[in-house]
Amino acid sequence: MEISEAEFREILRYFCLDIKTVKIAEICNIFRNTVNKIIKKQIKILTMNECEKISKFNGEI
Repeated sequence: MEISEAEFREILRYFCLDIKTVKIAEICNIFRNTVNKIIKKQIKILTMNECEKISKFNGEI
């Protein structure tokens, strides 16, 4: 399912406000599984970015 940038930001905003995924899905009128996939993917991306920032091995080896 394709979602707009505005919908994506809305989902993340609600997630940051500690609203449960079921409620986010109701508010945004999308499936709960879609909300879960979006949140899991974004958390992975943020985690990878933070790990790269603190990694001692940046660049070529």
